[in-house]
Amino acid sequence: MKIGIQSSTKGFCKKWIEYCEDNDIHYKLINVYQNNVIDQLKDCDAFMWHHDHLSKKDNQLAKRMLTALEHSGKVCFPSIYENWHYDDKLAQKYLLEAINAPLIPSYLFYEKRSFRLG
Repeated sequence: MKIGIQSSTKGFCKKWIEYCEDNDIHYKLINVYQNNVIDQLKDCDAFMWHHDHLSKKDNQLAKRMLTALEHSGKVCFPSIYENWHYDDKLAQKYLLEAINAPLIPSYLFYEKRSFRLG
């Protein structure tokens, strides 16, 4: 098994690499911003990318690419089932409410005049 890891100086990349090296797990660094990213991942069984939720470029690319890779049979982090709410507080609020999970009081409003606590 070989894991592709998006190369980055931020996020979990460094820890993932350390874990792979400490546990004899084969990995290779990937550059998702290159046109040949799918070819880079051909010999990988899995792919991990701690994409930056504050980056519009990352969000647009990650959701599409991770979904395509997962449909091709690769294991991805975050997965299709995690990526839709990955670092998205609104989606997480809706998810936690939908499954009746405990959460801190959370308020959502789209118009200032409609905002009321409680």
